[in-house]
Amino acid sequence: MTLWNVMVSAALGGVLATAPVGVQAQRADTPVSITTKTTYPAGSVDAASWLDWIAGRSPAYAPVSRRGTVQVLTTRAGLTGSSVARAPSAGPSTPLPNGGNQGDGMTVTSRDAAVSTETWGYTFHNGAWTLVEYHYKSVTAGKEDAPENPGG
Repeated sequence: MTLWNVMVSAALGGVLATAPVGVQAQRADTPVSITTKTTYPAGSVDAASWLDWIAGRSPAYAPVSRRGTVQVLTTRAGLTGSSVARAPSAGPSTPLPNGGNQGDGMTVTSRDAAVSTETWGYTFHNGAWTLVEYHYKSVTAGKEDAPENPGG
C-alpha cells in the first residue's frame, strides 16, 4: 500500500476507500485536453488586455477595431494526472499567456457589431505562441477578406 493510499484510507476510515483511489490514479495518466471559452464585454480592461496581447505578438495582424466584445477559446493539450487540476486559465484575470504546453491552442475573436469580426488562431510551439491563422470579416456585405495563414 502506498503512503497516498494509507493516508486516504485513514482519512476516510476504512480499507474500502483504497480501491477507488487506486483506479482513479490509473486513469489520471490518460492524456486529456481541456477547452475553455470566456467572453469579455466591449470596453472592459480584460478585452483591451487581450487586444494588446495580440498587437504585441502579431503586429502585422493588429486589431482593426477595439470597440467590440472579445471571446477567448483556449485548448490545453496532452494534460495528464495532477497537471489537469493545475491547468492555468488563459484569461486576463490571471496573467495573459506567456507560456504553455507544446500543442496548446487559442482562438481570440473580437466582434464589433458596427465594424467587423476578427479572429486570430495561435498554437504554442517551440516555447512561443505562434499566429497560425487570421480572419477578418467586415459588417458591410461583400467586404469579407479571405482567411490568411501567416507564415505559410
